[in-house]
Amino acid sequence: MPLSCNWAKSWSLAQIPTIFFHSNYPYTRALLSAVPTLEAKPFNSAECLLEGEPPSPINLPIGCSFAPRCPAAVRRCSELAPELQSVAGGTAAACFVAQHGGSIGDAVYSAARHH
Repeated sequence: MPLSCNWAKSWSLAQIPTIFFHSNYPYTRALLSAVPTLEAKPFNSAECLLEGEPPSPINLPIGCSFAPRCPAAVRRCSELAPELQSVAGGTAAACFVAQHGGSIGDAVYSAARHH
């Protein structure tokens, strides 16, 4: 099963079609929304837009290293690093939002951006 990695840590685990079209992990969604393509994108680039700079791999923040740039981050993301756990659809994600909300869909992104 393919996985998405960040600095040698697994963040999501799913079958290829799931990663590309139904990812539970916000960073994977953001990366795929930025890929140039002639076909329709499965994720809306405006809703997955990442702001700021990635953290330095030698000075990672406390908690989830993606939290400072994540459009769906909650307070817990900045306090504790999530572990890879099973989420909806037989996939796995190291993401508190995905683990407690099942799937990070457009509604979660919209709600998170308005807080």
